[in-house]
Amino acid sequence: MTVFLVGMPGCGKTTIGKLLAKRLNMAFLDTDQVIEEIYNIRIPLIFELFGEATFRKMEDDLMQGFNENTIVVATGGGLPCHNSLVHNLKSKGTTIFIERNLENIALDIHENHQRPLIQTTDFNTTLKAIQAIYNQRISCYSQAHFKVHNNSKLEQVVEEIIQLL
Repeated sequence: MTVFLVGMPGCGKTTIGKLLAKRLNMAFLDTDQVIEEIYNIRIPLIFELFGEATFRKMEDDLMQGFNENTIVVATGGGLPCHNSLVHNLKSKGTTIFIERNLENIALDIHENHQRPLIQTTDFNTTLKAIQAIYNQRISCYSQAHFKVHNNSKLEQVVEEIIQLL
């Protein structure tokens, strides 16, 4: 079984994915982390030096060669929406959309300033940027097999995912 977690940056895919993989005794992979390891460069720097198109190509290449089984994968926020990769993910495993309140996402992103698509120091601007990205991506995320809401009770979210699987 392969489980792909999709959703907005900051929705909890990595944190939930690690917990889920541990509970299911499966391997865990974070696509952003793998790209950073393969290319030996941080993602914000990829965006700065080479642009978003190059980063999306890196994601495409990673997923085209992906053939793992028995793994939980936290995808980058935009990965399933680029080149309709959501269909590719759905054909390779079970996709789960992790939804989280946009204000909570904005608070977390505003505090850590590590998201290349959201470069602002003003919270209201951060929230507006998050809302704009969400509006662009929701139709893609909604194609996932299942949707769960991250209400910050991570063990509860993991249990809900296990029940769905």
